[in-house]
Amino acid sequence: VVYEKLDGESVAVVDVNASLASGSTGNITYQWYVNETEFKGTGSGSYKIILTQSDLTTTEGKNWEYSGQVYCKLSYNNYTVNTDTVAVTVNTCTHAKYTHDGKCQQCGEPCRAEVLFIDKDGLPYSSELDGGEAMVGSKLISGGTFYFVRDIDAILRAGDDGTNKKDLTLDLQGHKVKNLDLQNFPYNSVTIKNGTINIFGTSAPAVFILDSVTTNADYFSNWCTLTVKGDCVFENQVAFHGKTQLQGGTFQNGIMKTDAPPLALLADGYAFADADSNDILNISDVNIENRNVKVVGHTCQYHNGKCVCGRICDHAGKVDKDGYCTFCKALVE
Repeated sequence: VVYEKLDGESVAVVDVNASLASGSTGNITYQWYVNETEFKGTGSGSYKIILTQSDLTTTEGKNWEYSGQVYCKLSYNNYTVNTDTVAVTVNTCTHAKYTHDGKCQQCGEPCRAEVLFIDKDGLPYSSELDGGEAMVGSKLISGGTFYFVRDIDAILRAGDDGTNKKDLTLDLQGHKVKNLDLQNFPYNSVTIKNGTINIFGTSAPAVFILDSVTTNADYFSNWCTLTVKGDCVFENQVAFHGKTQLQGGTFQNGIMKTDAPPLALLADGYAFADADSNDILNISDVNIENRNVKVVGHTCQYHNGKCVCGRICDHAGKVDKDGYCTFCKALVE
C-alpha cells in the first residue's frame, strides 16, 4: 500500500505482484474486494487499484479518516487464490494545529521533517536555510513560547524591528541548536530552556534567562543581564561581566574572576557547592576558577556573623538595644 496525493486528494494505491509459472500461457484475472464488497473503481480488473475516501468507510469517531480491508482474488483457468487482506487507511486531516511535540492535535500524525518549531498557537514553522543560516526573527518577535521539534545545525538569525518588545521563550525540548544570533535584540527578555545551545549572542543590550540548558558559552558581557536556573550546565570556564543572578547551574570548568566577587553572582538563598562532594564552599576563601562547582539552594546560618558559604553579616542597622544583631543573632561588640 502506498499513500499519495492525486489531484490534491489523498488516495491509497494497492497492488499485487503475481505471475504465471514458466511455460504457462494466458492471463491472470484480478478481482478486488473492499470491506467484502467487490471493488468497481479505478483499476478494478487490473493488478493495481486506486482507493479514494469514497471507496472506504469513515472510521468511527474520526471524520477525517477512511479505512477498509482490501484483498484481491486472482484467477487463472479454473484456479483461484485470494491474497492476504491488508488494512488501508486514508487520512484527510488538514493538520490545522499541532501539539508542542509536533503532532497534529486532531489526528496525531507527526509534522513534516522540515518543521523547526511549533508556535504558541500550535502552528508549525519551517526554516529555509541559506548559506547555513535561517532568518527566524520575523516569527519570534511576536513573543510567547516556541517549542522546538528537532535539532538544527545552522545559525538562527533572530533580529527584527524592536519597537514592540515582548518576552520570548525558546523551549528546546531536548533538542540542540548550533548558534542563535539575536542581533539587535528586539525582545524584552529571552528565555532558553530544556536543551543544548552551543553559541548565542547579541549586538545590543539583552536580558537572558537560562533554564536547564547545556551550553559551551564562555563569556557574558556587561550588556547582558542574566539569570541562570534549573539544571544548566556550562561546559567551558565562563566569565560573567554583566548583572548576573545564579539560581542553579553546574560550571564544569569553574567561573573566571571578574570585577564582581563570586558572591555577588549568587541570588539570595543560593550558594556554591563542590559538584562532586556537594559540600558548601566558602567562596570568600576558595578559588572556583578551575573547579567543578554548582549552585544550590542554601539557607545561611551565621556563627559570629559568618556563614560557611562565605557570606558575612555587617550588622549595619540591625543591632537591637541589647547589642545583638537582629539578622544573624551575633552579639555585636
